[in-house]
Amino acid sequence: MIDLHMHTTYSDGTDTLEKLIDNVIDAGINFFAITDHDTAKACRKVLRTEELKQKIINAGIKFVCGIEYSCIYKGRKVHILAYDIDPNHESVKRLEQKLKDLFKEKDYHRSLAIEKDGYKFSEESKEFLKSRVNIRTPDVARCLFNDGYFDDFEDACQYVKKIKYPKEYLFDAVEVIEEMTKIGAKVVWAHAFYGLNQSHITPEKVDEFITELKPYGLCGLECYYSLYNKEEIGELLKLAKKHNLYITCGSDYHGKNKKIQLLERSVDGTETNEEDIDIINIFNNVIG
Repeated sequence: MIDLHMHTTYSDGTDTLEKLIDNVIDAGINFFAITDHDTAKACRKVLRTEELKQKIINAGIKFVCGIEYSCIYKGRKVHILAYDIDPNHESVKRLEQKLKDLFKEKDYHRSLAIEKDGYKFSEESKEFLKSRVNIRTPDVARCLFNDGYFDDFEDACQYVKKIKYPKEYLFDAVEVIEEMTKIGAKVVWAHAFYGLNQSHITPEKVDEFITELKPYGLCGLECYYSLYNKEEIGELLKLAKKHNLYITCGSDYHGKNKKIQLLERSVDGTETNEEDIDIINIFNNVIG
């Protein structure tokens, strides 16, 4: 059982790294990747912690380092997954720092907007936000919900997502794809039609973007995904095969921050043909 898309508390998940590994084992997953948003801190901790590596090996499962980059391409938000990375590589750390600097400016404008609307974080929420590597939408929403400003967590998420900023605080997709490819990563476009609460784009537009991004190093497409139905999965499989891209699958598990479970790779029960997921056969740096 394969799940190549999940998040820890190092980005916007609610499971600690240790808890996530336990949950992966309990779920019967035998090959997994951690793909935190814009940081490889969880992966670095796995590599330097003998106890965690041994837990993975003793469970008879396999692990590969990954990261999910928040990017923009031609005005469209796209999420780029880089697998088989060396989380200690200078390029990975450089991109981490670049986004951290961007997020400082974003955090400032977000705080101004929230204060203008009359919301004030509790001291507990302030401490929680300070502890985050990069403050994401669910982090802010969780604080507003816990502080009693919203009765529903999803409503809080929608409020935070509607905050306007002077610019997009995202990576350029071409820069990320090129740089990750240069260091030997396997680069995959995540949930290409849309993510949670994003507008849908057509298969034709996905086809166009793949044609343009493949020369920079894009080599895979996340076809099986927790929010996609049989028809959408079928369209993505056609595009992956048309462009000779690797096919991947992922739940996009965030713990309590999304109503998605590990191994959820469709919205309607469409089963994953794991024989399609041959990208794992070209990973060079697998633990387990």
